[in-house]
Amino acid sequence: MALLKVRISYYLLAAVVAIYTVGFVGMIVTMLNGSGANIIIRVLMVVIAGLGIFVNIYWFIIAYRMRVVLQKGRREKQAEKLRDFKK
Repeated sequence: MALLKVRISYYLLAAVVAIYTVGFVGMIVTMLNGSGANIIIRVLMVVIAGLGIFVNIYWFIIAYRMRVVLQKGRREKQAEKLRDFKK
């Protein structure tokens, strides 16, 4: 959807990433508080969830920057059309 320049696509993707991040936080809380698994398994799952949260935050930053760049290009094209129209 982002490649098709659908404006809402970045917001939908951000919502999906937020939901996944909440799931990773839930995984960490479960592993620390209520899991009866071996300590090695619990530590491994916490590390994996932490890595997932890091990737989600990094993705969100990249998507936000891409959205800003695309909006800037779109505004420049609109301004150019207005300049051409006034001539």
